[in-house]
Amino acid sequence: MLLRLLMGDVDIIASTDKIGNVFGVNDDQKDGDGRVYADSAYKLDENNFEALRWVAILTGAATDFMGPKERAEQGHIFKEYLDKAIKINPNEFTLLHLRGRFTFEVATLSWIEKKVCNALFTTLPDASIDMALQDFIEAEHNVTFAWAENLLYLARCYAMKKDKDNAQIYLDKVDKIEKKDDMIHEQMSEIKTLITKCR
Repeated sequence: MLLRLLMGDVDIIASTDKIGNVFGVNDDQKDGDGRVYADSAYKLDENNFEALRWVAILTGAATDFMGPKERAEQGHIFKEYLDKAIKINPNEFTLLHLRGRFTFEVATLSWIEKKVCNALFTTLPDASIDMALQDFIEAEHNVTFAWAENLLYLARCYAMKKDKDNAQIYLDKVDKIEKKDDMIHEQMSEIKTLITKCR
């Protein structure tokens, strides 16, 4: 495997994050190393789906630790990777969900936040709740299990669109999931509050 890695085998490079999981590499080191490997794999073959998937996922994860300017710049790159990977495999629910979240985050920025980003950093990509909702719906159609996080975003989008009935449908689906952590319960409470404000 090392020889294949040194010779630039894209599939091996793209899967090194999995190797980090097996050998218990710490998360900070793994994320940084994973992104380096994913970037290398992507540069070797920009049309390799696994390389694209991992470079997108790890680029998105890296933005959590960046300042506003770098985060805005990397956000564009993240979105480009997602779009390209989804074009290759339009049924990949994880990437659809991530693109939906990215779009949702941009769409829900306040007017002043959007102005500041556009003036100081970079032009924000087009984003709307409807665009985010479409990706969450597609992710839901392609996932093979009850995915609380995606269901919650569906409920949140419908609540923001003042569609109380559909918001409640997805919230009820989350409620039926047996094992839910505290974060899921907290998000459910927030969405219930949004639903009560629907007119």
